[in-house]
Amino acid sequence: MNFRFTLYSVLSILIFLLGISTIFRGGNLGPLLAAVLIILAIILFCIYLIFKAFFKKSYWKQLVAEFTLFILAYCIFLYSTNSINIEIHKPLHFNGYLYIVYNVEGKNKFKSPGLFRKVNHLTVPASGIVFASNPRPTSAYINDTYLIIDSTLNGVKKRYPGYGVAFASDTLICNDQIYDMDVFYLGSTPPGWNYYRDTLNRNLKKDLACDLLNKK
Repeated sequence: MNFRFTLYSVLSILIFLLGISTIFRGGNLGPLLAAVLIILAIILFCIYLIFKAFFKKSYWKQLVAEFTLFILAYCIFLYSTNSINIEIHKPLHFNGYLYIVYNVEGKNKFKSPGLFRKVNHLTVPASGIVFASNPRPTSAYINDTYLIIDSTLNGVKKRYPGYGVAFASDTLICNDQIYDMDVFYLGSTPPGWNYYRDTLNRNLKKDLACDLLNKK
């Protein structure tokens, strides 16, 4: 059998080898993860064989077809999730809560990243409250969604939720509606700060958010 080095043939070999190595280096979950990787490698190799049989006389057509399928699958994956990328720009003297309230009808919608990983730029308003019509992002890793650009006296710094920026999830109840929220504390947090114990400031911010919603 004439073997061809194509996208799926190379990926299947690399993933298969990774699966084999994971058996011995993956800890308790090593065998399970290895099985998943090996099955994925077999699927990719089968796709390679199907394309090879279909494009018997054209190596380059097979390459184009494989890359086209890969890009199509990638686009379907992106648009089948509600993942978004948000770059939060913190003003120089802002210190306090930022609420991003989701599922608010009639408000701006954060755009999905698409093929080229589009980023939504968000400048923190004086109120510290932002409304969006999107559902709350479902990324397994919150750092895949948010990046905070912190303009400080020492220049511009990049920070992530949980790494230099306090983060929490909450809900806003307003006019018998429940809205999902992501909460950030931008700036220097008070000693011993905890969002869920900061009842006074949390409720004041929620009251302000509800007032702004009633003015929409």
